[in-house]
Amino acid sequence: MKIRTHEIVDIFTREIPEDAEFLKLEDAFKTFGTEKKLYVHNMFINPKKNRGIIYLGNENKLISLPESYNDELNDYINQSVEGDTTINDGKFFFTLYTYKNTKYNKDVIAVKFGADE
Repeated sequence: MKIRTHEIVDIFTREIPEDAEFLKLEDAFKTFGTEKKLYVHNMFINPKKNRGIIYLGNENKLISLPESYNDELNDYINQSVEGDTTINDGKFFFTLYTYKNTKYNKDVIAVKFGADE
């Protein structure tokens, strides 16, 4: 079953508590810096704002990602629907890093996803 962006599925075992703090990507970068593995325990695409939201269970934080990450998040959600347990097993993470955007001549915060074996 392929999940579309606007569908919310109940496939992740870690619930998102109501008191989870919401952070923009820039605030997450200020809080966590670079190279720290931030483990993802739940994720969804907010259909109203069309932005990916990831939940960091160990930190009780929700991080809003730019729309440019939606396709990648949808792929991970669909892999979970199809039986991949990496997220539910606590092995899926991302790190933050910066790079220089030469078109606008400014530093940009980006996300790199990975998984422990």
